[in-house]
Amino acid sequence: MGTTIGDWSAEELHLGTGCATLVLGALFAVVLAMGRRTRWTSKFAYWSAIVAIRAAGTTAGQ
Repeated sequence: MGTTIGDWSAEELHLGTGCATLVLGALFAVVLAMGRRTRWTSKFAYWSAIVAIRAAGTTAGQ
């Protein structure tokens, strides 16, 4: 899922890999803040972090 989101944001949204990495990295920072606030007790927070870092990593690695 993270790879698909990374490719989609870079290609379909026409952000390019650099801008998509910045946007998805910011999204990851928001997810980290949410996880810290909930103390990672929410499964949603945990899996959101996994998907967000995978998406950002996909665009950064291209």
